[in-house]
Amino acid sequence: MNKLKYADFLTELQKGSHYGVFIDETGIPNKEDKKTWVAVIINPTIMREIFVSIDNVIKGASDFTELELKELHFVDIYNGKKGYRDIPFGKRLVIFKVLVDLFKHYNLPILVQSMSPEILQKFEIIYSQGITSFGPFDLTNYNDMGLFYLLQKVKHYILEHRNNNHELARVFIDENYKKNGIGIQSPLFKDVFLDSGVFFGDSADITPIQLADFAAFSLNRTQLFVKSSEPKRRDVSLLEILSPLAEQYIDIDKIKATIISSNSKQNK
Repeated sequence: MNKLKYADFLTELQKGSHYGVFIDETGIPNKEDKKTWVAVIINPTIMREIFVSIDNVIKGASDFTELELKELHFVDIYNGKKGYRDIPFGKRLVIFKVLVDLFKHYNLPILVQSMSPEILQKFEIIYSQGITSFGPFDLTNYNDMGLFYLLQKVKHYILEHRNNNHELARVFIDENYKKNGIGIQSPLFKDVFLDSGVFFGDSADITPIQLADFAAFSLNRTQLFVKSSEPKRRDVSLLEILSPLAEQYIDIDKIKATIISSNSKQNK
């Protein structure tokens, strides 16, 4: 699929007749062989508003930081890397607060699927029956299986929540897994995903993918915080902002943590 076709996809999506699903991946702290896939699902009734809102967030962040931004790189924002180097940490935190408020205002659901070689062992009964792949998905590969399993969750979510059989979902995935412009079509997605497929693109062009990027970043940072015995003060500050987002992750266990920051170390 070329960029012109993607532009057609986005124009159609903003008419508000179909769901939008935007997916990204993240690694798990201290687990190089574990991947987590994250999907943000947008209801047709708010689709146009979401496109406008994320564009406004990017424009606002550009004005706020005096940088020319096409997309938000949350790791760079948090760590003060690249163009964010000279921007005070407190000012950078505002961007995270705005994104959390957007998720809460529109009540955007987030689906999550982690996968590792250890988890794959649970599927040995499937492998023993000779089922090791589905289309281009290698079900013995934890990264492929993670995405495949997440797409099943997305499919069932749409089937459960849509108002009628004509409400399908346009599914976009960040290009890191496959190149920009690649599509995967399968009968498995028929009658649920538009064009019976999922499509890979650049988050600078398909801006709502950045919502999935933010959801993945937030999950990753929270897990790092929970595992840390001596969190830095800036980690505590970020977690306080991200905490309300926990309710939007609808399929993972929640834990409560007491934040004690009096002895935490400050970090720019």
